[in-house]
Amino acid sequence: MPMSRNVRNALYGLFLVLLIILLVVLGRNWVLQATIKKAQQKFQGMNQMELSINGTRFVGLAQIHINQILLSNPQTDTLVQIDSLLLQLKIWELFKGTIRLKDLEAKHLTLNYRELATTAEGPSNNRLAAKVSQEESLNYSRILNRVLKTSFSMIPNRMQLANIRVNYITPEHRMVMECPQWELKNHQMEGRFSISKNGVTLPEFALSGTLDGSRKFMELRCSKTRDASVTVPIFEPRLGLGMQFDTLHFKVQVVSSTPNKVFFSGLFGISDLRLNHPKLAQEPVSFHEGSFQFQVTIENNSVEFDSASVVTFNKLVFSPYLHYQNQPRPRLEVKILPFGIQAGDLLSSLPDGLFTSFRGMEINGALKYNAQINIPLDDPDSLRAVSEVTNRGIAIQRFGTASLTQLNDTFTYQVYKDGRNTRSIFVGPGNPCFVGLDQVSPYLKNAVITSEDGGFFYHKGFDQEAIKHAIADNLKKGRFARGGSTITMQLVKNVFLTQQKTISRKMEEWMMVWLIENLNLTTKERMFEVYLNVIEWGPNIYGICEASEFYFDKSPMELTLNESIFLASIIPSPTRYKYTFDKEGNIRDFYFAFHRFLIETMLKREQITSEDTLNLLPDFELKGLAREFVSQTDSSPTDSTLREEPLELD
Repeated sequence: MPMSRNVRNALYGLFLVLLIILLVVLGRNWVLQATIKKAQQKFQGMNQMELSINGTRFVGLAQIHINQILLSNPQTDTLVQIDSLLLQLKIWELFKGTIRLKDLEAKHLTLNYRELATTAEGPSNNRLAAKVSQEESLNYSRILNRVLKTSFSMIPNRMQLANIRVNYITPEHRMVMECPQWELKNHQMEGRFSISKNGVTLPEFALSGTLDGSRKFMELRCSKTRDASVTVPIFEPRLGLGMQFDTLHFKVQVVSSTPNKVFFSGLFGISDLRLNHPKLAQEPVSFHEGSFQFQVTIENNSVEFDSASVVTFNKLVFSPYLHYQNQPRPRLEVKILPFGIQAGDLLSSLPDGLFTSFRGMEINGALKYNAQINIPLDDPDSLRAVSEVTNRGIAIQRFGTASLTQLNDTFTYQVYKDGRNTRSIFVGPGNPCFVGLDQVSPYLKNAVITSEDGGFFYHKGFDQEAIKHAIADNLKKGRFARGGSTITMQLVKNVFLTQQKTISRKMEEWMMVWLIENLNLTTKERMFEVYLNVIEWGPNIYGICEASEFYFDKSPMELTLNESIFLASIIPSPTRYKYTFDKEGNIRDFYFAFHRFLIETMLKREQITSEDTLNLLPDFELKGLAREFVSQTDSSPTDSTLREEPLELD
């Protein structure tokens, strides 16, 4: 009896399936060995790394067992070691010609990272240009799509890692992170980790979350398991940053993805964060609660954080915007959209350890803030920047540890050097060396204003143009090379704050300056008068009275134009006045340019007349003790809006 066509087709189909299975079974070892060889060649080309595998075998149709995997670099150490790896492949994906993992089990997984001592690179004046050139050829959306496709497609349904150990070794430190078991099942992952630093065991923490490759979604939660906070020692060896927190929450969702555009959203949140770094503040800084909800679009040549993103820090809430492009011209734009906040809420939201001078302050009213900066990275000098704070009835009811109206009365100025109180100076008529503005040569007053802060009598404590020039210069040099501090900033730093070069001190300085200038707590004339009487002008020389006597053996009112310009020139680094002269006592060439610049600027501003400059040469004679005094110790340079001295948060 002849077979029906349907039966015959079914048999043909079955035969074809069996043939494919037979080919897969017979050829799988060859495919596996070819894949391993390809991987070994790839690693060999990456910094001469070597991949070795002790043995492989198939268990069943689609299960692979691999023994003793070693990835090493002859110059450092074994980077990765896995004693046993069991992979369960998705069988139907094999028939499609793709490899997808169903299950993954690894035992005794060890990762080693050894940081070798390196020689620091010298400063570069072309860092920004080099970075821009490197970025121009990158296609961000293509790179991200490749990463997303590879990472999410390789996530197995179930993953179990037993006895994980990560070693991080530097010349000074050794850190070890261990996890007895980390498991992913039904998109949920969980594990407990412990860290030791130089043999000292730190508190254990839990890491859990969701990982769903089909939805392109990931969520991580890191939290303490007992009363002790989570300690993050990884930043300390290189950055010197101590970090602790109670909980950390991160999630990201790829919303849409095309070859030319990737859009994703997410959240980063952290609670009870504590940071400790000598450049941040003198004491540990605590952040109670903060989060960043972000929406990001990545296209071929640009990255954008949408203005729908929201930053929340205690009661402070605002929306940032960021756009970076590398073509056709590299450009960076950053905005903080306008937002308002009650002044009291702002103070209560400040981190503990920062703004210590404001502890106990009571303040009413509100303020509104917005900012924008647009930087053509191939031409930083043409950047545009705006930062605006609007006062809405702010009134101080009680000062904190620093009384900002202190400048209006007599007070004692405490001089600190290297953290030690070295001198006390009474600021007021009771001091025979105190001079009022009317007792100072107009040449000196105008030279100092022109040199340090040309817009002092017109701005509100912040010189926008000077700040823009400072940002551009710092970008070009790849370091803090210029500060842009105004006279008000310098005065606040000297009178109310320490000489510590910390971010905390700089932020306190800015806030004090804004309050003093915008609430009219002190007149400009009084600020300038105090400034001239307290700033350092040489080795243990403070105020214009001591300076005019030390350098020229005369009173401040008797100073000539040339003498005034010299005194203005040394304000940024007062104890280095001797470097204005060579070994023979002649004025160095760099001073001529400064002298010419100040003369030209003062003429334009009609602070001097052409008669003042007749037959005027940049020449003067030291007549006081400075003539024989030689300083061996440099002081912290006073920042200004004109000078280009190293800033380092000064």
